[in-house]
Amino acid sequence: MTGSFKSNLPYNSFLLFIYGLLLKWPIFTHPLIPASAADDTFLYKTIIHSISFTGNNFPLLYSIIVFLLLYIQAIGVNTIINNQKLFPKPNYLTGMCFMLFTSLFTQWFVLSGVLISVTFLIFILSKLCKLPNDNNAKKSLFNIGLMLGLSTLFYFPSIVFLVLVLLGLAITRTFRLPEWVMVFLGLITPYYFLGAYDYIFDSTIRNIYPAFAVSLLHFTFTRYETIAIVFALVTFCIGFVFIQNNMRKLLVQSRKSWTIIYFLLIISFIVPFLNMKSGFLYWLPAVIPFSAIAAAAYLYPGRKWFSIVSHWGMIILSVIIGYFFVITK
Repeated sequence: MTGSFKSNLPYNSFLLFIYGLLLKWPIFTHPLIPASAADDTFLYKTIIHSISFTGNNFPLLYSIIVFLLLYIQAIGVNTIINNQKLFPKPNYLTGMCFMLFTSLFTQWFVLSGVLISVTFLIFILSKLCKLPNDNNAKKSLFNIGLMLGLSTLFYFPSIVFLVLVLLGLAITRTFRLPEWVMVFLGLITPYYFLGAYDYIFDSTIRNIYPAFAVSLLHFTFTRYETIAIVFALVTFCIGFVFIQNNMRKLLVQSRKSWTIIYFLLIISFIVPFLNMKSGFLYWLPAVIPFSAIAAAAYLYPGRKWFSIVSHWGMIILSVIIGYFFVITK
């Protein structure tokens, strides 16, 4: 299976779709209905409420939305890796890893504000990696700020990724004050319209404007999820070593893109601490850089035994987790 994704064949997009469909099969046989909480953002609660009537009568709708979002995200992050030439040859291993890792934890099977915000984050990452050769940087930076602002309307702690945007801007371009200003203009634009909505319709502010809190992490893992974490971490570490060993062979722009991805990974570890409640759900943004780095563990090694053991081991775990913790619930 990994051999097929090592290449950039035209049918790999369809193959990734089928691959993801098989991994996510439990969410189609036993759909999970999302429930908005008091600390969820206004826009997320509005969307959940707007589709709740259809969704409650046809729960499969939620599963379809979740799967399509994850598939689009997998294709998106894979396209970034290929377009920026971060590996010696184009491949679909990053997309494969993204679909695989998001099948290992049941909290990532549900439609959530975090899941929606990841789509905006992938767009932001793509734009940041293209900044060095962007002839219309101000427009791109405004769009980056706009996407970040929209992301916070679905999951407010994603505001911390503003640090990523500023770091990426500092890495890829010389300092120009108007370009930095465009980021903040884009960021506040959704809140400008939100404020206009609040004023026109006289909405209750506490139900519209998001909030966050600093909290400690409290969650437990099943034995299967613990094993899955070990498999994923070992794969990640091996991939990281291979990337570092081959970094000098890459173009300067590609090395800058890897630096941005590393910063994304670090910042993604901060986000889970900025929630009013704890849960592994909030680690979902980390899957983006994690998948990109782990993909190297399947691409570079000459011996196939590791890729076979790692890949099929996590597939078996995803089946067990999906069956025992989704289907049997």
